[in-house]
Amino acid sequence: LARRADEAAALLAAHYRKTSELVEAHMQAAPPK
Repeated sequence: LARRADEAAALLAAHYRKTSELVEAHMQAAPPK
């Protein structure tokens, strides 16, 4: 169970990192006015 929780945490961290990269790229492409 602990290992499954670790895997889920790693997956969530990877997803969050990927999402934040996409958001940052989008903000740079279209800066707020």
